[in-house]
Amino acid sequence: AGRAEFHKFITWKEGRILAQQVEAALLDQIREDADIWRQSGPATKGKTFAIPNDTLLEFSNQAATIGSDVTLSPEERCIRLRRLDRQRRRSMARLANEERKRQRELRSAKVGNGILMAAAFEDLKPGFDYRCRVSAVSSVGEGPFSPPTFNSRTPANTPATPACPVVAAVSQTAVRIRWATPLDNGSAITRFEVRRDSDFDEIFEYSRRNSEVTFSGLRAGKRYAFQVRAFNQIGPSNWSSWSERVSTLTALPLTPGRPVVCEATITTVTLECVKPDNSGKIISKMVFQRRELRPGGVNSEWANEMSFPAAPGAGGTTSYVVVSPLGPNSVYQFRCAAVNIHGQSNWSLPSFRIRTLPAEPPTAPQHPRVTKIHFTSVDVTWVASDSKGSPVIGHVLELKRLRRVQAAKPIVNGTEYSVDDSNCSPLVSNQVDGIVTSLDIGYRSKYQAQNLEPSANYVFRVSACNGQGQGAWSRWSDVFSGGLPQEPS
Repeated sequence: AGRAEFHKFITWKEGRILAQQVEAALLDQIREDADIWRQSGPATKGKTFAIPNDTLLEFSNQAATIGSDVTLSPEERCIRLRRLDRQRRRSMARLANEERKRQRELRSAKVGNGILMAAAFEDLKPGFDYRCRVSAVSSVGEGPFSPPTFNSRTPANTPATPACPVVAAVSQTAVRIRWATPLDNGSAITRFEVRRDSDFDEIFEYSRRNSEVTFSGLRAGKRYAFQVRAFNQIGPSNWSSWSERVSTLTALPLTPGRPVVCEATITTVTLECVKPDNSGKIISKMVFQRRELRPGGVNSEWANEMSFPAAPGAGGTTSYVVVSPLGPNSVYQFRCAAVNIHGQSNWSLPSFRIRTLPAEPPTAPQHPRVTKIHFTSVDVTWVASDSKGSPVIGHVLELKRLRRVQAAKPIVNGTEYSVDDSNCSPLVSNQVDGIVTSLDIGYRSKYQAQNLEPSANYVFRVSACNGQGQGAWSRWSDVFSGGLPQEPS
């Protein structure tokens, strides 16, 4: 209101701003007066002057009404706002004088021959009964204490924040913690709640007599921390600070489950094994043993230990292992164990008995070809066949000397083959059957055919033999000459 231009005119917007300024200044003045009275002495300590919100609201509404009245001219609006401000000042001065008078009467009220005094005590414990007595002190000395007052109880509160829990013992799957019972703050503690950092939503409840509990069912090698809070009739306390993070102990892996046989062939068995819990340390490999059951129900000793890398993943991951070589038509059992940094776990239960398939004649050799040609001989070789459970004891080689025809025969489907041999090489489509020589050779997959005619063309095929008989024939080789041509002397 002290702005120079207010005596000229005031707009509706400026009237609203003025009303807000009046309200803010009034609130600040009342708070300042209340702070002065609060610090005036022990007789008024803790007592504050209540801000008259109804008075503030009344003046604010009146100022807003004057500022929004469009029927008033700026001069009339300014006059009414000044008059309202004078009324506000008088009203607040009256309220302040009444409060000062009340405070003076409180500090200097005559009671008989004495003066009524007041004192406030702070930092008392909630839920406790207190009595007070007073004595006067003068320049001569301290007088006797007055009789004590009647009991006065402070209101109860929630329990104090418990101290940090302490880890008392640790095992592979359990942790024991203990804590000190906090102050109940005037209401008896009814129960405790504990939670761990691995799962905030899972809260465990214990009676008020418990101050030491054991958490079981934990994972080996994992770190845990704990919090505790107390309850009374008023409500819960704050959560305590987290305990020191402690790791459960690690150990050997748990015993794996029984291996399951998925498939058996003549010389191999496929096993399915479930990876056990690693007990806190990574499983580096899985170990398998087998034993062969002899006729008559006599068990052989467990032997033939084999190691395989563990499948990636946590416990419960399924891995597949192929065990070979095995004997044909034999009965086997298998067991497994897991290995980590601490060592090997106990052996699993043995698998159910499984018999491999009986031995069969060997498969056909693959890729018969000529490796080197001499003057009257050639070196031939091939890829060894699968023995099918019985060792290869020899090979049979057929060497065919081809003859040429005088006229080309009709070509069927683009290729003509021998009459009695449909798998002859396409390179000899213009050749006819010739003389076939059968040779019994050793178990090796190479041979040198000798005494051949350099001018003749040959093809060969081979089959393997084992204890079950002769296997299938390989395909015919590509055509080759019987030797290098002789140079004229």
